[in-house]
This record gives sequence, structure tokens and C-alpha cells, in this order.
Amino acid sequence: MLTSDFFLNEKKFLHGIDGSPDPERMSRFREALARTRQLAGERQKTNPRDGEALLALTLAAGMESDAESILQKSISKA
Repeated sequence: MLTSDFFLNEKKFLHGIDGSPDPERMSRFREALARTRQLAGERQKTNPRDGEALLALTLAAGMESDAESILQKSISKA
């Protein structure tokens, strides 16, 4: 969990957390992201503009990006 100390500490904010994330937690996190995308995709089959599905996909992408940059300290070159 990120606390205010993370955002107030410039070193942590710019370079991510100390150490490595727990592999089991990261695995469950990735499973939750996959499930979110699956459920949103199912909703979009009947309505491609489903607002809740689009919001879920947006949040999943943002959380995945945060995890990559903050927890795993990697930046996509895309």
C-alpha cells in the first residue's frame, strides 16, 4: 500500500519502492487484471461503448502502469 510518505519522498516517488514486490501478490494482481479485462470484454460484446467496461479497462491499464513503474521499476518503451 502506498502511503503519503511515498509521495512526499522524492527519491521513492521518482525511483520506486525499495526492494521487490512479493511475487505471490504480483501474480494475484495480474490475475485480477486479466479477469477485469475479460469481464469488460464480455460487456463490450453487447455494447462496445459500455461506460463501466471502458472505466474498468482504463483503471486496469493505469494500475498496471503504476505497478510496472513504481513496484517493478520498469518503464515501457512503447
